[in-house]
Amino acid sequence: MVPGASTPIRVAALVIDEDTVEAVIRSGETGFQADHFRATLRYPTAAAFRAARTEGGLPPVPIDPSRDLYGGILFQGKRFQRLLCYDRLAAKYCEARISLTQVAPWFGTFLPQDTLLGDLGARDAFMHSIQCCVPNATLLPVGVRRLTPSVRTEGQVTMYATELSRTGDTFLYDVDVRDGAGEVVERWEGLKLQAVRKQDGRGPWVPVLLGPYLERRLEEVLDQAPPGRARRGAGRRRLPSANAASRPRSRSAGRLGRREVVR
Repeated sequence: MVPGASTPIRVAALVIDEDTVEAVIRSGETGFQADHFRATLRYPTAAAFRAARTEGGLPPVPIDPSRDLYGGILFQGKRFQRLLCYDRLAAKYCEARISLTQVAPWFGTFLPQDTLLGDLGARDAFMHSIQCCVPNATLLPVGVRRLTPSVRTEGQVTMYATELSRTGDTFLYDVDVRDGAGEVVERWEGLKLQAVRKQDGRGPWVPVLLGPYLERRLEEVLDQAPPGRARRGAGRRRLPSANAASRPRSRSAGRLGRREVVR
């Protein structure tokens, strides 16, 4: 489409049964004959969302999203800045608390602000919170195999994201969203994210993001990625001399992009 031009679209929806709807988006550019986007919406009963509560009591990861992430590693505007904190953060897993509170109107002053499929800003935060698992690149959503949505619009929830696989620069995640009682209220299955604008790892780094980065880089050197977390002041203590068994691994650490002392 020519920049500045416009084209009409049509949204068509068909009720398949009592809890399933098929929807498509068509464009005037193709005479409304082609489905440019297709989705199957399912609305299961509350029992389908039930899941066991997870363990709590862990201190939040020492990072302030509003100060350390938004405007830098996270490019989202004010309406989408719903990430409150991380409870856990690693290369292939994260737990993040997300606000459902709307901070600005979505539509014009004289239009209703209600949305039928839940909060747009929070749902974007479910995706962009995974960004810190791959802190040396920008993750863009490509698609999702199945989304079971929630229509909640108040309070806060906890997002649990687990990496299923990685193929080159494409990452596949499953995401569970739970309320304060530990009940799953929304589920994303097969969320596909594409890494673009990759960096060379030179930083500067927010300290806690160095941990996920090193996990991924070490996985390219070692047989598996050891879990870890970078913390301030770790380099102030004197470490014992490396023995013969540790020297090959120390030399491999030099392949992270430039030679550094890694503790």
